[in-house]
Amino acid sequence: MSPIPTPTGGGAFGMLGGLMMPITVLLALRKAPPGPVKRLLLAGAVSPETALKPSTAKITRPIELTGPTKRGIVVAMPDGRFWVDVPRFKRQRMIWAIALGLVLAVVAELAWLIVPKLL
Repeated sequence: MSPIPTPTGGGAFGMLGGLMMPITVLLALRKAPPGPVKRLLLAGAVSPETALKPSTAKITRPIELTGPTKRGIVVAMPDGRFWVDVPRFKRQRMIWAIALGLVLAVVAELAWLIVPKLL
């Protein structure tokens, strides 16, 4: 097997390492503890009637709810309780999945076009 030229001179193993890094990152993300939105969902805070305070949903840092609240995924009640807008949450997850799929498709196509020229 002839080595594949890389800028760092790593050969085929350098390329293998480059392929393994995204897989490792994805596996690490799967092992990460649930975020504040997931904790609210698990606690059942999915409507104004079932809204919960962050401490009740086991959210230790309520500041983590700032981003999802700005995006409209989490709705803040005047009394300090929060709930998840599930349709909006699912829609945003679908948009992210489509965007990630498109990026991966472009990367795969570029690899399909470029790698044979390197061999």
